Amino acid sequence: DIRIFSISQRLYGLGSINKDNTIKPVIILFSKDLKGIEKIDYLTSDDTVKNIPAKNWILVERDEEILVQTDIYPKFVVQKLERQNLSDFKNLHLTRYVETDSNIEKMLNIADEKLESQKIHGTSNWIRLSNGNFLSIVHSFYQASKYVKYARRIYRNMFIEIDYNDLNIVRFSDFVCFSELCNCIQFATSLYKEGDTITVGLGVDDHYTRFVQYKENEIIKSLTHS
Repeated sequence: DIRIFSISQRLYGLGSINKDNTIKPVIILFSKDLKGIEKIDYLTSDDTVKNIPAKNWILVERDEEILVQTDIYPKFVVQKLERQNLSDFKNLHLTRYVETDSNIEKMLNIADEKLESQKIHGTSNWIRLSNGNFLSIVHSFYQASKYVKYARRIYRNMFIEIDYNDLNIVRFSDFVCFSELCNCIQFATSLYKEGDTITVGLGVDDHYTRFVQYKENEIIKSLTHS
């Protein structure tokens, strides 16, 4: 699941690979003509150097800072590049910048009530709302059967609002279905805002892509929990 981000007028991707039976994040710089990859290398943190699996990382630009959202649960963790320069891929390492449990248990309670879930995971990029804060999407899932290891998981998504200054999750929605038919897998990896329209890009049942549009005030009204 490679997520694409626009940073300083260049397109970057964050994905993950399996190396030595451990999932490790990689950062990609796409060529300017988007026909290939210009650079690719590992993006490390204190956890990954200990071979702790990591994926679903989100690249964030805030003013002149390059940040990476690495965790949602049990704490919401945003890390910062030690060297604020993405033009050189050598030794790109993260250090913890913000670590908070604000609203996480409340979000998990909604997940537990509706999905019998145990965790919340990062999903989409961040975009700016009209009030200056960030909007993102996170997901939770549960296994359809406790007894069949590879039974299909059911994924559900939730909008979250992140304070621009302290990077706390300040409001969040119920779980959202992006179509009348609430497919088992709706995996939202992209948000795009133009004017007052916000487009959600998602994969459906691991088979095809769908784009769903909302007016910004529709999403704001859905953020009923704080």
